[in-house]
Amino acid sequence: MDYYQTMEGEFEGEQLKKLSPNTSTQITLVYYVDPKYNDKSAKLYFDQSLYKKQVIDQYHHGKRYGIAVDL
Repeated sequence: MDYYQTMEGEFEGEQLKKLSPNTSTQITLVYYVDPKYNDKSAKLYFDQSLYKKQVIDQYHHGKRYGIAVDL
């Protein structure tokens, strides 16, 4: 498994920080991925600090918790 990070794309970080609860916006991030992974399924994992309570609750049940989106 390879990990990729990016700050390239079309979004305003400060505006994202100011989003109200239960609102949404669209952002575009650009990742440069090794060609050997072309046509392979990928997942985008969200930073666990965004849902820390769920992570800790599941940890106490012996589970490792994470939220990901299939791309």
